[in-house]
Amino acid sequence: MKGSVRKRGDKWSYYFTIGKVDGKYKKKEKSGFVTKKEAETALREALRQYETDGVVSKHSDYTLQEYIQYWFDTIAINYLKFETMHNYKCVATKHIYPEIGHLNIKKATPTVLQKYFSEKLKTYNADSIVSIIRNILSNTFKLAVKQNILPRNPMAQIELKSQKQKETAMRVVNKNDIDNLLLEIKDTRYYIPFIIAIHTGARRGEILGLTWDDVNFENNTLAINKILQYQQGNGLVLSSTKTSSSVRTVLMTSTLVHELQEYKKSQLLRKEYYGNHYFSEQSFVCCNDDGSPINPLSLSQFTKKISQKYGYRFRFHDLRHTHATMLLEADVNIKVIQQRLGHENIKTTLNVYSHLTNKLDEDAINKFDNYFNK
Repeated sequence: MKGSVRKRGDKWSYYFTIGKVDGKYKKKEKSGFVTKKEAETALREALRQYETDGVVSKHSDYTLQEYIQYWFDTIAINYLKFETMHNYKCVATKHIYPEIGHLNIKKATPTVLQKYFSEKLKTYNADSIVSIIRNILSNTFKLAVKQNILPRNPMAQIELKSQKQKETAMRVVNKNDIDNLLLEIKDTRYYIPFIIAIHTGARRGEILGLTWDDVNFENNTLAINKILQYQQGNGLVLSSTKTSSSVRTVLMTSTLVHELQEYKKSQLLRKEYYGNHYFSEQSFVCCNDDGSPINPLSLSQFTKKISQKYGYRFRFHDLRHTHATMLLEADVNIKVIQQRLGHENIKTTLNVYSHLTNKLDEDAINKFDNYFNK
């Protein structure tokens, strides 16, 4: 089966014969293409689809909101983690649907999208909400192109630049504040999560997802292979780690080994006390008195409360930064730090701690200079 393209006015169209109806040849034609090449590309896809399915689909009635929801339901659901999917849907509901969701998907042109993003960048940085909006729209339009609804992805034709905002300060807790903080929370259920964070740099969900079979006292190692997260509608759920590289085994410090050994003894006593009422589905390292898992949101709220009360001004995630900073200041190789933190790419480690690595570079050059000029 063959077809052809032709120019009508300032637009191009394609057409091809699909058979006889009442003795007359019937043609399928579609117009509105800006260039001849676009029309030829669309023609090839239409011919392929007709030969495969016997029809050429019409999607002209899709609104942008409808097609985003279609992408969520058919594509995103298969690879996005629950928390990411939830965040994407919240952003779409709050920022995309009310403003441009009503548009016919074909009316979401580069010009329209450029104006939309320009307004967003007046309020949000390109690396924040705007980044999520960009991901949603890029993937949605990518699917539309694959399904022959759009000739090309309009997101490829827009510029996303914003004035560089001040980066959120990466807070690091100093040793003196750590000592005071640990004394303050010693008798709380949050003490062990704090100890693990300070001595391993693990993430909140990774720490709360630890079970005793992850702890190896013979080799002094901690296996990080899952996370505990709160999912709206499902409650607390054990899930896979952030990325495949987040699955790792880290060496424990002697302090952490001692703390966990002592804590395990006290946990066994509590288990004896609660008897049949003790939570036994999973043997969580960090848990409430009855063995049930600690809600990640509760840990963050506690950290905020203790931070405000005692003036330490940090988030629980900053203990991860603190651990990495101490390793860097102790001249630990950056590759070791990358593996310990579970970063997929060493560039992530270098970018996050660039201000420190630059200082270490200066120190290294000074050391070399002193050595060379002896």
